[in-house]
Amino acid sequence: VAHAAAGEVGAAGLGPTVHPCPLQRKIRDIRPEGGELCLRGRTAEGRWEQRVAWLKGDGELAREFAAAGVPARKFTRREFANAAPSIVHTHLFKADVAGAALVGRKRSGRVVLVSTKHNEDRYLAGGSMRAATWRALARRAAKRADAVVAISHGVAAFFRDTLRGALGEMPVIPYGLPAPRSATNEEIAAFRGRCGVSADTAIVLCVARLDAQKDHATLIRAMPLMTAARDVRLVILGRGPMEADLRALAASTPGSNVVFAGFDSCPGSAYGAADVVALASTWEGLGLALVEAAQHGRPVVATRVGGVPEVVVNGETGLLVPPGDTAAFAAALTRLVADRNLAARFGAAGRARAAIQFSVERYAADMERLYLRLLEERQ
Repeated sequence: VAHAAAGEVGAAGLGPTVHPCPLQRKIRDIRPEGGELCLRGRTAEGRWEQRVAWLKGDGELAREFAAAGVPARKFTRREFANAAPSIVHTHLFKADVAGAALVGRKRSGRVVLVSTKHNEDRYLAGGSMRAATWRALARRAAKRADAVVAISHGVAAFFRDTLRGALGEMPVIPYGLPAPRSATNEEIAAFRGRCGVSADTAIVLCVARLDAQKDHATLIRAMPLMTAARDVRLVILGRGPMEADLRALAASTPGSNVVFAGFDSCPGSAYGAADVVALASTWEGLGLALVEAAQHGRPVVATRVGGVPEVVVNGETGLLVPPGDTAAFAAALTRLVADRNLAARFGAAGRARAAIQFSVERYAADMERLYLRLLEERQ
């Protein structure tokens, strides 16, 4: 019922008096991209009965859910009725609207409704009639939810401003990801070989969907402005509607040195091969790729937008620059490619911070505390 979904339903801290509780999570599609990947991971160890439903698409992650013992099926009203959930957790606009219509107005004994906001939904802003219609639907859905969760303070600020008066409680619960396996030297060498990049060439890695929000064009235009003594390649990992346009831009930009490496749902070898990870988003809810980069101990250059500063600490785990500023990107990338000691310090600091701030255990505990409190209040 929504565009993306975040995190696992965790079971940390449950006492023996808490019984299994059906939980239904609704999303629009489950693809191995972005926030959808956060649904994968640790199951609830028998303390919660989980089910996942989506409205459209092929549900590419359904087999992985099934392997983890979590049923994942395309949404039907009959499926919902059979599940008889105690909690419905929706993700993004279409899920929020459908979930609110499904569970109805707040009343005693009603199913608990939780919504997670994963990004700044720009289509809600502006003065057009269409934006006003979307805002009206979003406000109605928010008012019916028992809690609206934001993945960052930046996302929370956007929705408080956009949906004025419709939001009550809005806890901030950032993504949590399982600790990744480090790529082996052989895997790193294989990735470099696939990209046609030699061992002594620096890699600036961008892992992002190929669309306007991620602004790959700024990175492509920044590459010829770099002044590092080392040879540098920009490796773009991802897929999306702007691939043809970006390939054309790279081909027409002398010195851009771009490699389009396709999509990889397990990008560990790419992070392992990277010298610097870059993200040029014009807006961003949090930046899952930035969390992954930190977990892999890679320094980051990213834009100072949305929730990004909550992941990348400027001057400590990476460098933040204004969106759309090619010169600033080039200077920051040059600095980290040229100064390997600084890059290593940033990477180590990012890894240590991510182990605490963005662990799956922290996420599970935060989300479960919210679920249990809402259930208790509803009862």
